[in-house]
Amino acid sequence: MSADTAAPPRICVVTSGQARLFSTCIELLMRQLGVAERPIDLHALFWDDADLDKVRAATAGFRETTIWTHPRVQFNDDLSAYAKPPETNVHNFLSMIWGRRLLLDRLREIGAFERYDLFLYVRLDTCFNRPLDYAAVEAQLREHDVLLPVNGHWRDGWSDQFVAARAPAVQTWLGFADRVKSYLAAGVMLHPETLLKHHLVTSGLRPAALITTFIWRGEATFNVG
Repeated sequence: MSADTAAPPRICVVTSGQARLFSTCIELLMRQLGVAERPIDLHALFWDDADLDKVRAATAGFRETTIWTHPRVQFNDDLSAYAKPPETNVHNFLSMIWGRRLLLDRLREIGAFERYDLFLYVRLDTCFNRPLDYAAVEAQLREHDVLLPVNGHWRDGWSDQFVAARAPAVQTWLGFADRVKSYLAAGVMLHPETLLKHHLVTSGLRPAALITTFIWRGEATFNVG
């Protein structure tokens, strides 16, 4: 077996936007990611009102941690001409996708997409129904481009809480914001999951389901993981 074949995958966890931190959640998430068992790096971009000391304390354990900030943006785009369901909060949606787009820029600047074999986008206020099986992830990515949650596919869309992908596909996933207005103009409903599905399908990416995700709304505990 060659050295390249035997080498473990270089894994990068990425996240962005609002730094929502619940200690019991992030402790469980890090166990499910296997941070203590393998060298995993974290790269994050948060709005500049985040408590970075709290973020660094909560994420201690990653091999390498890089945290960027960006001034918080008050999005005032007028998207009232486009059809949307009542649950879509336009400001929150734009904040989410542009936070990811800004993260994409920073990752490109440091050459991250040449340094890692596997990228995991996570929300720090989510956990999974079980620890990640990296051998299974590797096997699925031989046949698929993006691995998504099993759940959270609202409005006939695809969940945007998590993705596992190689460098080319995760760049497409993170760059979603660039094409949103053209999708809306083409008649796609203004809803995060609906637009994400359209983006990934239009980009030719092959999805598969991987795990169930749980969003934490407070400092509670769940019998998962």
